[in-house]
Amino acid sequence: MEFSRLQIPGLSPGQCAALARTRKYRMYVRSVAEALAGKCPFCDLDEKFNVVIAKNGCWRAWQSPTPEDFTAHHFIIAHKRHVLSMEELDDDVDGAQFWAILRELRFMHAITSNGVLMRDGDATLGAGSIHHLHGHMMVPNGKGRLESPFYKGDASEAESNARAIAFELMRTGTQFADLSSEQQRLVEDRLE
Repeated sequence: MEFSRLQIPGLSPGQCAALARTRKYRMYVRSVAEALAGKCPFCDLDEKFNVVIAKNGCWRAWQSPTPEDFTAHHFIIAHKRHVLSMEELDDDVDGAQFWAILRELRFMHAITSNGVLMRDGDATLGAGSIHHLHGHMMVPNGKGRLESPFYKGDASEAESNARAIAFELMRTGTQFADLSSEQQRLVEDRLE
């Protein structure tokens, strides 16, 4: 399936793919500004927004500001240095400290069941929204099906890109009322 992809001058296709998955307009505007300024939100962490609850020599963790549905906890675990691929990690140091921070989170919150997801590589084929290697530790709340995809499929990617294109039009000066009716439908409940 071919579809229009978000393009922003000065940003790579991988950065645009990640930005296209941003769920809310304000977060999109913030994320684009950071990307254009060469800032990574996980390297230059806003600790008022992402309150770190655990850290060690390589990793830091915080509650996700956009948790998946049906989670009791949804933690983001990001490397402290700008890492895009697992190929950049040292198994003995980075790997050991990743497992250690997971154990620390389990202990801190008395977690008895969880899942861990880490996407790696080409952002155009993943479902991630931040261009920085990170993991998700999710704890189900037992009230519904909990899943987090590696790739959401062409239909979802097409819709995400169409929404991001509408976000980009708004970011660059187009008023909501001047968007097409389809673009308005895609963003109307995501403008907060």
